[in-house]
Amino acid sequence: MLKFFRRRLVRVGRDERGFTIVELLVVITVVGILAGVGVSGYSSFRDRANRAAADAAWRDLQVAINLYQVENGTFPRNSAGGSTTNDEIEAALEEALENLPTPLRTNLWNEETEAPAADIATGFLVATLNVGGQLTDVTCVYMGGQASQFNSPDCPTP
Repeated sequence: MLKFFRRRLVRVGRDERGFTIVELLVVITVVGILAGVGVSGYSSFRDRANRAAADAAWRDLQVAINLYQVENGTFPRNSAGGSTTNDEIEAALEEALENLPTPLRTNLWNEETEAPAADIATGFLVATLNVGGQLTDVTCVYMGGQASQFNSPDCPTP
């Protein structure tokens, strides 16, 4: 009688279809590795896209600033002791700002502290900064925390 049950159990085990725990763990591991590679590739792609958008915006702003300098003989500035407000700079560069994606239309100059905004994520900065005791005109553009490659070395880092 014991032989009958033993044979029956062995036969039932062979007829059942399914995956072993080892096979399931291997598949889950492979899927996890592929997901990790995909996520890191996506974030790298997003950073490159943001940097390219910042570069394009920087070029548009630079053209507008050059036109402003030709018409007014000076760099549009807002700095400690400067008289230009964010509104005046945005009005002067209105045409260039219209061509920029909406998030980039924010001037990152904080008029209360008379310094660049503490949170530099997305926007532009057209200002005269005191760098090592010297006043330096800077044009900086940031998109999604990525700085344009054309930014001045004196631009704040996000």
